[in-house]
Amino acid sequence: MELHHCAESVKLILRRPLVIELKRPKQVIDSSVFDQIESYATAIASDERFRDTDTRWVFWAVSDDMAPNIRRRARQPNKPEGLVLEVQELRITVWVKSWGQIIEGCRQRLEFFRKNLEYVSDDDSAIALLRRLHSKYLPPVLAENEPSGPARSQ
Repeated sequence: MELHHCAESVKLILRRPLVIELKRPKQVIDSSVFDQIESYATAIASDERFRDTDTRWVFWAVSDDMAPNIRRRARQPNKPEGLVLEVQELRITVWVKSWGQIIEGCRQRLEFFRKNLEYVSDDDSAIALLRRLHSKYLPPVLAENEPSGPARSQ
């Protein structure tokens, strides 16, 4: 049952391709960039290979900055920030994001995981996990339960 659920999750992910339009840092996301990505999204979603499938396309335009009119579109009430176009019929969504927004979102997710999982990434915790889960496969030098530290003189 678990394997079936996993396979269904993979199918769902595969039916949600992400297409990212990276612009050079000085290229502001303006109406011409929006028109370009909208045209591209529409063309792909309308292609006969995808038209009658359950594929839901997600497009991002990413650069350092946005023109004021695009920034207003990206901050509509009752919509997630960055969502500038959603066409149900074609199963597409178009987002605009600045590098600052992407980096901040990654920092927030990292802090969430660090706080909620109390995750500590260091050699001692990694080796302790290996010992706990896979001790019978470890070479004797790693299977020993000694704290790591500077090499001992002989």
